[in-house]
Amino acid sequence: MLQRDINTELGAALKKANQVMAKAQAAGGALAMRVRTGGSGVYPNYDKNGRIDRWAGHAELVLEGLDMASIQQVAANIAPFVLASSGFNVSPAVKNKTESKLMLEAIAAFRAKAQAATKAFGYASF
Repeated sequence: MLQRDINTELGAALKKANQVMAKAQAAGGALAMRVRTGGSGVYPNYDKNGRIDRWAGHAELVLEGLDMASIQQVAANIAPFVLASSGFNVSPAVKNKTESKLMLEAIAAFRAKAQAATKAFGYASF
């Protein structure tokens, strides 16, 4: 029964999040965010005698995207869910671009050092 209630609440939160995304897209915006479910579980709580006293559970709704306003709007309106954690990551596109730039800079720096060492040993080029 608890798992069913959790799934019902998670489904309602997912529906609400998708509605916010649809509104953003209808207003001519790009895809504001991606919404997905994460982990979930049900587990017992025990009383002082070691017997199951009650059951508790959790479920995750993951909001990802570049539009922080849309993400905040959804996060603020998905009661009874409580924000347990948040995090920020660099997008894959920015990560790849930065890695490529840094790799080229590292290669250029290596070549300059190699050329300096080559000249120090009396050779014209490495």
